[in-house]
Order: sequence, then structure tokens, then C-alpha cells
Amino acid sequence: MKKYTTITLLILGLLLQTYYAQDKKLAQTGMKFLGVSTDARASSMSEAVTAVDLGSASAVFYNPSTMASLKEFTSFSVGRVGWIADINYIHSAIAFAPEEGRYGVLGFSFLYVDYGDFNGTVVASNDKGYVDVGTYSPKAYSFGVSYARELSTKFSVGGSVKYVNQDLGSSVVDFDAT
Repeated sequence: MKKYTTITLLILGLLLQTYYAQDKKLAQTGMKFLGVSTDARASSMSEAVTAVDLGSASAVFYNPSTMASLKEFTSFSVGRVGWIADINYIHSAIAFAPEEGRYGVLGFSFLYVDYGDFNGTVVASNDKGYVDVGTYSPKAYSFGVSYARELSTKFSVGGSVKYVNQDLGSSVVDFDAT
């Protein structure tokens, strides 16, 4: 009976997934800043570090369970990444392992992105073809709390909870260029 129930639920899940699948791209994706690497070692390995022990607090950005192997009381990571188009990423992470990690490792992370200043314009039927509507400064940030625990020397578990905000500025919806 369990076998038939499991098979029925799997088939039902596949059918619902196909039914509710998005049939065309309707919008752009958001929060892309979360995918930029903040660690030099992880970048050098093309971010294929989900099973690699980074040995520092920066593990909270990739796989929090790998910070479970920390034996020092605290580990701190801070840095700045200068990305394309003068986009600045400022990141920091700290991990605490009381009692040499016997009760687990608690980590906190922060990521701030400054995209710079942009001139806003709106298409208009004047000599220039546009009208300036001012400058805007998009920004994004993320705060995270992570926990990891080493269950054995070869197996650890962990997870993160993050608060993420991205402000890309406001748009001009109704504009009269007369």
C-alpha cells in the first residue's frame, strides 16, 4: 500500500508541476547580487565549494554546514569586491564556536551592494529625444544568521536564514514632456 501511495503522490506532483509551470518569461529575475562570489578561494574554484571546508566564517555565503569544523572560538571575514561597472560589494561574516564547536557554530553575515549613481531619463518628443528626471542610486543588502553542527568527522548539517532587500529606485509612470 505504501508503494502505491508513494508512486501516486510522485505522479501527482509531476502533473501539478507541469500544469503550473511558467510557459514564457514574464519578467526579469531579482536579487542577482546574491550570486556574486565574495571569497577569493571560492572564486578560484569557480564557486564549486559546496563540499569544501573553507575554514573560515565566509562559509556562510556558500554552504553553512562547512563552518561546523571551526575549532577556534571566533572566525571573522571582511572584504570588498570591486565588480564590473564600478559596482562595490562590501561583505562581512563572523562565526562563533563556543566549547570548540561542541554545541555547534553560530554565524552572522552582512552583504551590501552599491551600484553607484545613474541619470534617469524618460523618452520625450523634444530635440534631445529624452528628458532628465534626476539621479538615483540603487542599493541592496542582506543580513543572515547561520547555524552548523558537526555530527561526525565526516558529516555536518547547517542552514541559514537571510533578510534581503534590493532598492533599484523608482520609475516614472506618467510624465508629460510638453
